[in-house]
Amino acid sequence: MNAILEVKAVDFCYADGTPALRALDLAFARGRRTALLGRNGAGKSTLLTLLNGIERPSRGQVLCAGRPLRYDRAGLRELRRRVGLVFQDPDSQLFSASVREDVSFGPLNLGLGKDEVRRRVEQALATVGLTDRAERPTHALSYGEKKRACLAGVLAMDPEVLILDEPAAGLDPAMTARLVPLLDRLHDEGRTVIVATHDVDFAVAWADEICVLHAGTLAFHGESRDHAGLCRVLAALELGVPVVFELFAALQRRGVVRGAEPPRSRAELLARLADPE
Repeated sequence: MNAILEVKAVDFCYADGTPALRALDLAFARGRRTALLGRNGAGKSTLLTLLNGIERPSRGQVLCAGRPLRYDRAGLRELRRRVGLVFQDPDSQLFSASVREDVSFGPLNLGLGKDEVRRRVEQALATVGLTDRAERPTHALSYGEKKRACLAGVLAMDPEVLILDEPAAGLDPAMTARLVPLLDRLHDEGRTVIVATHDVDFAVAWADEICVLHAGTLAFHGESRDHAGLCRVLAALELGVPVVFELFAALQRRGVVRGAEPPRSRAELLARLADPE
């Protein structure tokens, strides 16, 4: 595997001694879409902050492109240029007076020239559909707009790896539907995309591979099409089995569809029903 990010034998404990990750070994392949599943408290958000250098492991190593992270100012600056993290709560990430100022913050701190900063900011705002909100105060944005502003701020850094913590949380169905094509577009541009989510249906339909955390340990890591192994783990951890898998199994039992491999999404299931052979 050509890993862009790795954690090796990583433990992490909070200041009060509460363990969050335990002897975790996990590698994220360059250029792939990975979904990270698990209950609240499984360690998903902690892992994401370790990958971005916000937190440091209590034990073990975090590596980027095969090299251990450096936690000095220069090392973290380089890491944040390569690995961008969008938090679940946009209010914890937005701090500037206007959207444009907030999106400009990252590239300005990279020491880029004004023309390059302006180009990156305009491109990032256009990518997330906030060009017409550029001068608006960040506090005046809707929740969904705040999420997009946070994403624009990360995109303006032009990272190789894009990490999103529960990007669909708090979004209505229409906004969630627009999120998937955006993530695909960012991936198609050559980025590695890692998404932490509770939505098993989204994970199976979107991701190339899936990781499941349980109590700070790795319960599953494999291709999203490994439905048998994935479903065993999801059922055992009571995380829910993807609806499309359940529907496919029911249709198989009735002889409506054939084949051993289930579809990954509603669209794939409908296509199979339209052409059952």
